[in-house]
Amino acid sequence: MTRPLTLATTLAVTTALTLASVPAAWACGGGDGGSSSSSSGSSGGSDSGGSVADSTPACVDTSDIHGYRACTGYGSWRARRVGIAIELAATSTLLDLSGIEATGDIDHSDGTSYTYRVVGEDLGGRDAAAAGLSLRAIFYGRRHLYGGLETGFALVSADEIERMEPVDRAVLEPRVTAATTSAAVLGVRSFAGDAIGIPMPVTLGGELAGGVRMISVDAESTHGACIVNDTTIHIAPVVEARLRADLWISPRVALGAWGGTELITGAPSAGLVLSSHLRAFDGAR
Repeated sequence: MTRPLTLATTLAVTTALTLASVPAAWACGGGDGGSSSSSSGSSGGSDSGGSVADSTPACVDTSDIHGYRACTGYGSWRARRVGIAIELAATSTLLDLSGIEATGDIDHSDGTSYTYRVVGEDLGGRDAAAAGLSLRAIFYGRRHLYGGLETGFALVSADEIERMEPVDRAVLEPRVTAATTSAAVLGVRSFAGDAIGIPMPVTLGGELAGGVRMISVDAESTHGACIVNDTTIHIAPVVEARLRADLWISPRVALGAWGGTELITGAPSAGLVLSSHLRAFDGAR
């Protein structure tokens, strides 16, 4: 009687273990034939498992250059992230000085004092060349739109001016020395490298910058051996329209150039831009 009981016990334990392993197989396979779909993909259950994932590749090559691929995001949270870029630009512009008016007081140590007034004609008229640097923080939206803030500083090279004699034996030499610009930027762009036959990614677009420009007028007064300097800040509105192109030398670094026109005065401007991007292609490719 001992052997039949042992055989019955063995069969019962084997059956129980087999039934216990069935839910685990369902949990791992996710459907009919789950284990077979992962190995061959030929069974009926493979349509609900491996073929759906294989129909949407993670990355697709968009050019012959190694490394430039369009890849899907890791989740919906990634698609909603805003692209951020920091840009440094070398700028050149012509300043219209015709609307400048600066006034101030000069007090010499020898007791000579006077009030002066300087207008644009005293500073060389218009079209004073200015060259400098600008720094921008740009925020890119879903694909085409972007906006941000910029600030720039430029040294001004104005034409030589005649000396002024506001009082007896006093000589006043006013000149524009620098200009500082603060503006908000709103623009639109599009990747156009494939359309114009360039293998590397290129973006083309336009932007509008609006803000204020502060022009520094330095007046140097000489009376005998006494020299006094007085500085006045002239503030004027700025509205500038620009066309821009950027060549991406890597997924996070681009070189760009823009040309623009100041809409109030008609003065032209240009810039060369180096930009560093937090996300690859700002998440737009």
